[in-house]
Amino acid sequence: MKFVLNSVFLMVFAPTSVCFAKQDLVTQKGFDFLALHLEKSTFKDLKRIFGQMQLKHGLTSIQTLTTACYESKDGAVLQFGSSVVGGGRFITQLTLSLAAARGTIVNCHSSRKFSAKSKFSNQLRLGLAKSAVIRKFGPPGTESKGLLSYSFTQTWPKGILESLILKIGLTADDKVQQIELEKLTSH
Repeated sequence: MKFVLNSVFLMVFAPTSVCFAKQDLVTQKGFDFLALHLEKSTFKDLKRIFGQMQLKHGLTSIQTLTTACYESKDGAVLQFGSSVVGGGRFITQLTLSLAAARGTIVNCHSSRKFSAKSKFSNQLRLGLAKSAVIRKFGPPGTESKGLLSYSFTQTWPKGILESLILKIGLTADDKVQQIELEKLTSH
């Protein structure tokens, strides 16, 4: 399956380095979460791990999106999405947040499989200090009040471009309250 990307995408996410590593960016940067891996895990995997789920299908200004949502007993919210790139089947987006950071979310299934203390394989978690995030990932590509944004890219043989977009929402006292992760691969 080939995806044609417009020039705006290529200008914004142009590769910053050429890398021929054997691991993809998700594994390299440690963003596996509860045995789930972006662009490899499916909604069937979510059902196997979390049990019950209700898929929602919608249309954003850019793409079609399929989502599933879970809420832990301590108020953490975990949302998964599949964009056009994921074909509506593979998970390409993951957001972990405190319910207060996301506003009112409806139709999230309750889950005991994660909590606000759950960590990514690289130890990124809610409540982590901004300074610890910067020590781990370096200075963000962009920073605005309450938001750190990172873009990691690599080019594989045959012109495959892989981008991992990370957005971290912060509380007023500079603690992580939201982690948004999206993986995009173009052929």
